[in-house]
Amino acid sequence: MFEAAHGGSYTIRRASSMRITKNQERFLMYFKLMYRAQNASSLSPSEIQDTSRIPRERSIRKIHAMIQHKALIFFGIAITAGLAGMVVDADESITDEVHLRLVDHDELSKEIAKAKGRVVVLDCWSTSCAPCIREFPGLVALHNRYGHGKDVVCMSLSLDYEGIGKPEAVQGRVLEFLKSQKATFTNMLSREDADVMYRKLMLDSVPAVFLYDQTGTLVVQFDDDSAKKTLGRPFTYADVEKAIVPLLMR
Repeated sequence: MFEAAHGGSYTIRRASSMRITKNQERFLMYFKLMYRAQNASSLSPSEIQDTSRIPRERSIRKIHAMIQHKALIFFGIAITAGLAGMVVDADESITDEVHLRLVDHDELSKEIAKAKGRVVVLDCWSTSCAPCIREFPGLVALHNRYGHGKDVVCMSLSLDYEGIGKPEAVQGRVLEFLKSQKATFTNMLSREDADVMYRKLMLDSVPAVFLYDQTGTLVVQFDDDSAKKTLGRPFTYADVEKAIVPLLMR
């Protein structure tokens, strides 16, 4: 409880306080990811605070300042909400609804362009692809970990439609899977024959993940063919996340 200037009082709700903590933890995750990128397996709280012991000190200090700045912003929002007798939900833009819409290649490109200024992760998949199903939870976890689109925008593109009948015919099973995964980000289903979309994306197979930087430029394409050449194994979302880290340092 705090005393207001006019003699009244107000309370910062526990929920708002928890959101401040969650926001700080999200930025602290960058510390851990950067350290892991340097082949470290863990990072203790003391190591996080002692930035001189972490590689790329300048970048880490920059993020540390961002943590403090973000905490103050959310603290101010919470106080303002208390004074006004209102509840401010810092995550009010976050929805728990799952949607799926039909797109062609041009519409897909426009959707990616709309996210300019943020890192974009596009997962190309199909319900008939077992490896896709196994890896998809990694996309959901990534979306939850990076602030529900605040820093990293996650998208999925289903290539289930194979040109037989209408694309709406496969929409039901795709949406059912997405709902089971609680995929509350942007989900798209190709209205074009899968083979056509494969050619336009210059893609041979799924699963595949396209990683775009803040300018909308494709910086990395993950697929099993390229991964086997560079990693000697199929890619995982741990590999995707490792590639995201330096983009967030920019």
